[in-house]
Amino acid sequence: MKLIGTVLIIIGLCVNTVYAQTSATVSVNMLSPGYLIPDDFIGFSFEIRRVNPDIDDVKGYFFDSTNTQLITLFHQMGIKSLRVGGFTVDDPRTPIPGLKDIDALFRFAKAADVKVIYSLPLKKGNPGQSASIAKYIWDNYLDYLDCFAIGNENENYTEYRKQWKIISDAIVKAVPDAKFCGPSPVSSMDGGANYIKNFASDFAKTGLIKFVTAHDYPGGNAQRNATNGNSGRDQMLSGAWLDQYQAFYNQFVPAVSALGLKYKYDEGSSFYKGGAKDASNTFASSLWCLDYMHWWAAHGCSGYNFHNNRWFMYNITICKDSAGNYQSRPQGYGIKAFDIGSHGKVVPVSVSRTNLTAYGVVDSDNLYLTVINKEHGEYGRDAEINIKGVDIKGSVEIMYLKAPNNDVAATAGISLGGATIKNTGKWEGKWTSLKSPENGNLKISVSAASAAIVKIGLKKH
Repeated sequence: MKLIGTVLIIIGLCVNTVYAQTSATVSVNMLSPGYLIPDDFIGFSFEIRRVNPDIDDVKGYFFDSTNTQLITLFHQMGIKSLRVGGFTVDDPRTPIPGLKDIDALFRFAKAADVKVIYSLPLKKGNPGQSASIAKYIWDNYLDYLDCFAIGNENENYTEYRKQWKIISDAIVKAVPDAKFCGPSPVSSMDGGANYIKNFASDFAKTGLIKFVTAHDYPGGNAQRNATNGNSGRDQMLSGAWLDQYQAFYNQFVPAVSALGLKYKYDEGSSFYKGGAKDASNTFASSLWCLDYMHWWAAHGCSGYNFHNNRWFMYNITICKDSAGNYQSRPQGYGIKAFDIGSHGKVVPVSVSRTNLTAYGVVDSDNLYLTVINKEHGEYGRDAEINIKGVDIKGSVEIMYLKAPNNDVAATAGISLGGATIKNTGKWEGKWTSLKSPENGNLKISVSAASAAIVKIGLKKH
């Protein structure tokens, strides 16, 4: 009996070891650098009502140069694009922002160093009023204007097209060089692809469209599809969502690209209907959004603007704490991790293990390799990774994105480069030097439910 017990213990230890760590190979094709990721890829989206004062429990203006906490968070996360629009742009209960409100918004844009996608109403739109607002913005804030949008998630394309043309014609008459984006359709989970293709087909030849815009909430309706935290987190970190990205890409991107247009997500997050409780607001969202942004950047996307609605929702990035201060939710750490490793051209990367994803971005001096281990929970495995295909000539450094105890359900204690994202000062994350690889064979370890960014020098210094 003692012998049988000893054997069982040994077998148990071996099983735990198998689950604890496995090896994998990440191969990089440095010969084929491709898409240059735009500097303004990372963005936030807010409802247009936030441009007005005294809204959503905010005294005065939310967007103004005086909101130093918000400006600091934008800087720390690398936010370069700000879209204001959403449902409230066509909600008759929302006052259309006046000139003083617009002045405050662009004071914020200048201080935060972002360009604004400014939405004008479609359903309740007055062409003359929209043209007047557009001209005011163009004449006074052109340096901080990206383009104009008209309406949001209209469900009848025929009616949308008719009204869009009326309003855009009025704007162009007042501002001949105006540029637009659209159509800001419903989420990909609800059939937005045909809307985008129709818009691109109808307006690509006009020269008015800077890029087409899509909305994407991969998990769909949280109240229906994520009934508990475990379910939501598992979905966010599943390979099934990667297949879904590819399916949506196939539905509209080739058609849009054939017309010579770029595409951008001006609104989205993990789930809609407020997001998934105990999922959209946890560390799982950090790993999800890091993977999500890199996947779309690798497929030629021009940017992604994470939507921020009311404070009580789980799928927002910027929130207010109990003291009324603005803070970053866990999702902000994934956004910042992307910022660190996304300035350059995409290079192809292949991975030998499922539930492990990797992405490469190269600039003139370094390769930034982001590796995400989405395995989690009881059977989540650490990964010992061999990196191949890189001629290493300089230093090698690594930075980790982690949660306490590798817990994807964590909502606090998250770190990137050993530091937190604060609403004051600067982010203080640091790189950790690795030993020079022997015979060019670089190995790194990435624990379960974590991510790593590896900076590999390509030049001797």
